[in-house]
Amino acid sequence: MEPVGGTDGKAESYALCNEINQKFVDVVRGSGGNNSKRHLLISGYNTAIDRTCDDMFKMPSDPANRMAVSVHYYSPAGFAILEEDADWGKSTPTWGSEQDYASLRSDMATLKSHFTDKGIPVIIGEYGCPTKNKEPESVRRFLSSVCEEAYKNGHCPIMWATPGGHYNRETFKMDDQELRKKLFEIGGKEFSPKQAVPAPVMGDVNSSGTFKVADLVTTQKWLLGSPDAALAEWKNADYDGDGRLDTFDLCLMRKDLLNKQ
Repeated sequence: MEPVGGTDGKAESYALCNEINQKFVDVVRGSGGNNSKRHLLISGYNTAIDRTCDDMFKMPSDPANRMAVSVHYYSPAGFAILEEDADWGKSTPTWGSEQDYASLRSDMATLKSHFTDKGIPVIIGEYGCPTKNKEPESVRRFLSSVCEEAYKNGHCPIMWATPGGHYNRETFKMDDQELRKKLFEIGGKEFSPKQAVPAPVMGDVNSSGTFKVADLVTTQKWLLGSPDAALAEWKNADYDGDGRLDTFDLCLMRKDLLNKQ
C-alpha cells in the first residue's frame, strides 16, 4: 500500500492494510491441506520499517502462530535508490558516515524490539543499492553492513540484485568477488571459490558416498510403501531421468549394481 501523507486518512489506510493481511491468513488457513500450518509472510505497511513499526500496524490473528513480517531496506534513499538527482531527492555516491551507521543500527534495533523480541521473525525481503554513480567500496560497505547488522539482530536479510547489478544471471556468479567474500564471512561460511562440489553417486540413496546393496534394498522397500524406508537422495535412483522413481529405475539400479560387482 502507498504511504499516507501527514495524518489525513492514516487510520483508514492502516485499518485497510490490517484487514487485507487478516483476510490473507484466514483464506490460507481455511483452504485445507498443509495450509493449516504453513508459515506465512505478512507484508509490513508499504514494507517500510518506520511505518511497519507504527502502533497502528497490527499482525493478523493466526491460530497456527506461524507468521513472519516482511520489510524492505533502501535507506538512505539518496544512496540506496537514486542513481542521479530527482525532484524528490539528491543522489549520493558514498555511504559509511557515523550518521549512516547510526541510522542502520537504529532501524535494525527498532525491528528487533517491535517484532523479533516478541517471537515474530523478520525477513528483510529486499535490500540493496545501485552501482551506477556509486563508489564501489561504499557499495560493498553498505551491502555488507546491512547484512551484518540484520544478522546481529536476528533478522533474515535478502539482497536484491537486478540484471547488471551485483549478481550475474548468465554466469551465475557474483560480479564482485570481494563483496561475496564479505557476505560469506558474515554468514559464517568459509570463503573458498575453488571448492569443488562432489558429484552425485548414482544409486547412492543413503548418502553414504558409495552405491551398495543396502541402497537397492532401501529403494525397493520405499517403492513397496514400507514405512521405515527413507531416501536421503532419491534423485540418485532416478536412472531414466524422468523425475520420478518406479520399477524401471529399480531394474536399472539392479543392473548397475551387478555390473559394479
